[in-house]
Amino acid sequence: MSLKDILLITDMDGTLLGRDFKIPQRNIEAVHRFMDQGGNFAIATGRSKMSGAQYFRQTNPNAPCVLLNGAVLYDFRKKELLMKRCLPSGAMEYLERIEGLFPEIGIEVYTDEEIYITRDSGYVQKHIENENLNCLFQTPGGNVSVCKGVFAGEPQLIQMISDYCLSHPIPGVRFVASGDIYFEMLPEGVDKGLGLKELILRTNFR
Repeated sequence: MSLKDILLITDMDGTLLGRDFKIPQRNIEAVHRFMDQGGNFAIATGRSKMSGAQYFRQTNPNAPCVLLNGAVLYDFRKKELLMKRCLPSGAMEYLERIEGLFPEIGIEVYTDEEIYITRDSGYVQKHIENENLNCLFQTPGGNVSVCKGVFAGEPQLIQMISDYCLSHPIPGVRFVASGDIYFEMLPEGVDKGLGLKELILRTNFR
């Protein structure tokens, strides 16, 4: 078996990235050596095309990447969106309900192209600064297809929101705890495993 027969897929936090939110130079060099010798490299992440842009530029994946926890499959070499799964139409109303019930929470809303901040907070600002994000501080318009919603706040507040969401489910939405300060809304059935299946179906690695 040669490297051209291998598809290498990596997560980002705690895997490709260091604790400083940077890719160690040795990792960048190893990825480039692997691809130069014929290997196929992809990233599977909860980040969007925008929030992970600096990392995608450094590694330049030559296989489609799984973004937004599996909601999006994107080919950076061809600049082509291959797959997108969206939250149901009632999801934004649900986000607004959480915003009203928990006014201290920060809320980030992701499409396949943009990041919207519908409620700012210190945790949201830290996230923006850590990853040098260019966000829109507004609510998405009614015709915008949303792929993911993120609540950011103190662990105790996140637990309260988690308890509320899990006791007040919304059809077509999957809730996921992605850390003690983050709680996410994803389309039902969407996870990185789904994204990887889509990736394999659209490549020669069957």
